[in-house]
Amino acid sequence: MTKRGIFLIIGGALLGSLAWWFTQNFGFEEERVWVGYSGEARLNRFFAARLLLDRLGHRVRQTTSLRELNQLAPRGVLLLGASRGNLDPVALRDLLAWVERGGHLILGAEHSWSEDPLMDLLGIEVGEEQREPGPRVDTVTLPDGTALRVELAPSPPLIDEDGQASWTHEFQQEVRILQLTRGAGRITIFATLRPFTNRALGHNDHAELLARLTASDSGEVWIVRYLEAPSLAQWLWTHAAEALVALGVFVLLWLWRAVLRFGPLHPSPVPDRKSLIEHVRALGRFYADQGLLPQLLQRVRADAQATFDRAVPELRGAEGSQRLKEAARLTHIRARDLLAAFTRELRVSKDFTHSVRTLALLRTRVRQRTITQEKP
Repeated sequence: MTKRGIFLIIGGALLGSLAWWFTQNFGFEEERVWVGYSGEARLNRFFAARLLLDRLGHRVRQTTSLRELNQLAPRGVLLLGASRGNLDPVALRDLLAWVERGGHLILGAEHSWSEDPLMDLLGIEVGEEQREPGPRVDTVTLPDGTALRVELAPSPPLIDEDGQASWTHEFQQEVRILQLTRGAGRITIFATLRPFTNRALGHNDHAELLARLTASDSGEVWIVRYLEAPSLAQWLWTHAAEALVALGVFVLLWLWRAVLRFGPLHPSPVPDRKSLIEHVRALGRFYADQGLLPQLLQRVRADAQATFDRAVPELRGAEGSQRLKEAARLTHIRARDLLAAFTRELRVSKDFTHSVRTLALLRTRVRQRTITQEKP
C-alpha cells in the first residue's frame, strides 16, 4: 500500500470520528420563547378581557373619560381600571349617580399609597400590602353560591370603616373583595384587578368570574384602563371658577379704562417756555457733542483774564507768577487751582467742569471787589 493510500485511510477515520462526535453532542430542537405581547395587547392590559366580552355577546366600549357616562346604559357595567387621583368632584358625583340608577361599577384598589378620592368617598380604606409566603389562589364563593378559583395575592387588604358592605370575601384573614349597594346599583371592589389582565385572564376561573360580574340586562360594558388628565382650562374651571370670573371682570375693567374712546378731545396744554438755564445747558451739550469744549474753555479764560485786567490794571505787564499771586490774594482762591484753571489740558469732562467753576468764581469775586472799591 502506498503512502497516499495510508493518508487517505487515516484522514477518513478522523473525519468519521469528528462527524460521530458532532451528532452525539449537537442537534436541532424547537423551543418556545416568551417575547411579550404585540400590537394593542402590548399597551392595553385589558385587551384579552375585551375580546372575551365581545365573544360573549356584550357591547364593549373603551373610553378614557367619565364625562360620557350619560351615553352608558343605566343598567350597564363599568370596569374602572384607571388611576383615580385626577377625578374631580363633578365626575365623582356623576359616577355615583349612574350607579344609583342601576349601574354596576367594578374597580380595584391596587395600591395603598396612591391618592383615591373615590375610595375616600365610599368610606373604604386600603391597607398596607403584606407579601407573606403561602397560597396565592383561593376559592371565592359569589353571592349566588358559585365557587370559583381566583388568584388574589399579592394585594392590599380592604377595610370597610362603616361596615356597609353587603358581601365580602376574605383571603388570608383579610378582606380582598367586597360589594356595596347604592340605590338600584352596586359597586364591587377588588383588592387587585390583576385576574382580569391579559396574562392572568386564562388562568384558574378568572374568565368565568369576569363573565359573571359583567352579566347585565343591557349587555353593555365599558372598560376604562386610564383617564386622560384634564386640560389646564378644565382644571382651572373645576377648581378655581371664582378666581377665573374675578380675573375676567378685572380684564374687562382694565380694557374699558385703557381702550381709546370716541368723543371730543381735550385741548392740548400750551407748551412752557424754556428757561435761560435750559438754553445754556443745551448749548453746553452741543459743544460737548461736537468736541468744541477746548475752544469754549479758551473763551472763558479770556473773559476771566479781561475781567482781572480791568480790576487790577497796574499788573497788566507783570510776570505771570506775580499776577497769579495777586489774583489768589484778592479772590482768596488757591494759586494752584487758578494755575490749573488757566493751563490745564482737558483729558476728561471733569477737567472742563473744574476749570470753568474756578474761572467763574474768580470773575465773580473780582467784580465784587471792584464794586466795593467804587462805592464812596
